[in-house]
Amino acid sequence: MAENDQAPASCLRAELGGIVGQGWWPLLQELETELAAICGDNNWVVEQVKQKFGTLRYYALAPDGLELDQKSEFNQAIYRAEKRSATTCEECGQGGRLCSKSGAVRTLCCKCAAEQGYSSR
Repeated sequence: MAENDQAPASCLRAELGGIVGQGWWPLLQELETELAAICGDNNWVVEQVKQKFGTLRYYALAPDGLELDQKSEFNQAIYRAEKRSATTCEECGQGGRLCSKSGAVRTLCCKCAAEQGYSSR
């Protein structure tokens, strides 16, 4: 777990419909810092943050007024964070891999997977 284990703003908003494990909080904090740098004073709209098929999903709308290249950077930043979640344990933030249990899929490290009864895929 990172030194700063405070939840990112997007995880604190229950109306977004998805709370993800603390292991992904640093990914979200980095993503939101990057999006803030891209968007400047313009606020983006976070529609939903959740785990789906074992990886992070971050649904957001870029603010009006961004140039085309900025919109592309915005989308690429989200893509990179989602991709990194596939190798980051959702629970503890260590290296992880997709694991399954009774049809449920999560990205977990070996220790967290064993503790929760998941097996590697």
